[in-house]
Amino acid sequence: MAYGAVDARAGAHTTSSPAPSRPRVAVVEFWSNGESFNREPPRVGLEDTVPNSARWWTDQAEEYVEWLRQESELSQGYLTRNRRYLIAFRRDCSRAGVAPPEGPTDVGREHIRAVKGCGLWGPRTLKTKFSVLRGFLRWSENPLSDGKNPVWRLPSGFADRRNWVDRNEMVALYRHATGRARVRLVLQGFNGLRECEVRRLRVRDLSLGLPRPTLTIHGKGRFGGKYRTIPMDPMTRAVLLEWATGRGPDEFLYPVGHTVADSELADLGSRAGASVRVTGHVLRRSFGRLAYQAGVPVPTIQRIFGHVSIDQTLHYIGVGQEEMTEGFAVFDTHIRAAMEPPILTPQRQTAF
Repeated sequence: MAYGAVDARAGAHTTSSPAPSRPRVAVVEFWSNGESFNREPPRVGLEDTVPNSARWWTDQAEEYVEWLRQESELSQGYLTRNRRYLIAFRRDCSRAGVAPPEGPTDVGREHIRAVKGCGLWGPRTLKTKFSVLRGFLRWSENPLSDGKNPVWRLPSGFADRRNWVDRNEMVALYRHATGRARVRLVLQGFNGLRECEVRRLRVRDLSLGLPRPTLTIHGKGRFGGKYRTIPMDPMTRAVLLEWATGRGPDEFLYPVGHTVADSELADLGSRAGASVRVTGHVLRRSFGRLAYQAGVPVPTIQRIFGHVSIDQTLHYIGVGQEEMTEGFAVFDTHIRAAMEPPILTPQRQTAF
């Protein structure tokens, strides 16, 4: 039922002359059923139909997304996705059978367990939802935001689909890449930079002098994060030397938005015949995996990546079941070589 209406007229006259026809302001009506705004049946599908209890959550989510926009260089698509997941979280809780939180500081273990255990979403979707939610909780200083908390563990059997390109595919990408696409390829595929770090690089951040050319990188995080300096391989130096010639010190090396950049990489991957869709993150992970396969120590890869935890580096480079099996085989050989007398590997008996 409508509890109020506004019918305003503009430009009132005080003279005795007949007043000219005046435009009428549209009637604004508010509906309420005691639980939400604008619940009149014709308006239920509108965006402004928001339960009273969700106003605080929505406002906080909007404020967080705006903070991300101002404090980082994230793409509009990424910000839109974060907003969508955050605003939907209260509805997710309701569907999972738990009372939705009023604000980010009210999110507790019971909400995470309910959403995780209801079976409505697969592990891959849960991983994305929880990643977005942890950032929101960290911003609101909710202690539950710690990713090491066991409550965030995904169900057993979770398949994390990480993609890489192999050495031959990386060479094919390099041969097909030209111009700024090659610049991004060498920065991420040969040096392991993040996309945001590539976009922040300026000409003045390059030290191309021999014998030790370097890159000064402005890392991710609030206000750009920490700086780190890494060596530059000869192929990268040759590409950047050609690209930076004639450019001013304050010019960006790769002044391209996220959408255009990803489209260029995807097109490059198609032309080079890559087995996976090539993105900046695929190039970064592939650099770490190829470096690991070439014998570069994991702590060294960790420092190049700028990771705080070596576990994150191991996840990036894909040290999985196959590599662990090989590791145990090497350990077994190493131990057996020191034993006197040597222990023979037992042979499997057959029925013959």
